[in-house]
Amino acid sequence: MYLPGLEACIRDGNVASIMCSYNAVNGIPSCANSFLQDTIAREQWGFEDYIVSDCGAINSIEKSHQGVINLSTIHNTAGLLGGCDLNCGSYYQTHGMEAINSKTITEEDVDVRAGMGRSTLVLVLKDT
Repeated sequence: MYLPGLEACIRDGNVASIMCSYNAVNGIPSCANSFLQDTIAREQWGFEDYIVSDCGAINSIEKSHQGVINLSTIHNTAGLLGGCDLNCGSYYQTHGMEAINSKTITEEDVDVRAGMGRSTLVLVLKDT
């Protein structure tokens, strides 16, 4: 487990982003794991910016982890609800409206994730 190194990056390195991966931790896909992303990284370690998926990791939740999490309940939104703010790929873009229309996520869920990392974006724009 890489938690000590990740904690050091967040607390000591003041990183602007962290990435969730393809693997599962305690049976939950990393990018859908709210305990890792929200409870540990954000609440315990004070991480305030955005979490991005490894490219293809959100898609792999559906393809590789069937039966691990109840996809019929959280549909195509396991990553978003699990704490992953930004999808490296097109999965959120492709399936986002479908999830909102089926009420598996709300616009408020999207707004919360869209707000993560806003300070980083402002800093990048100021520096250019």
